[in-house]
Amino acid sequence: YLMERKKKGSSRWTKLNFEVYESTTYEAKRMIEGILYEMRVFAINGIGMSAPSLNSKPFMPIAPTSEPTKLIVDDVTDTTCSLKWLAPERIGAGGLDGYIIEFCKEG
Repeated sequence: YLMERKKKGSSRWTKLNFEVYESTTYEAKRMIEGILYEMRVFAINGIGMSAPSLNSKPFMPIAPTSEPTKLIVDDVTDTTCSLKWLAPERIGAGGLDGYIIEFCKEG
């Protein structure tokens, strides 16, 4: 296979591989977070190269948000406690919807 990508709206395709790739899964790298991309694939055999696949649906690579910082437990009672923390230092292009809080018993 030969794989290509382009920024949505552009007519310039960029090759992702230069040697024949034999697997049907591929992890594309070096994309810019927050930019819309499209992909396409060509099949290759001893006779030549196919026409390109249909373009993928546009997608946007997004980096995960970093972890909250400076978590402290405050105001502890017999049945409750208050938690405080600072927002993550880096919020990815996907934004921040909220937090998930987990706890476990010691041991």
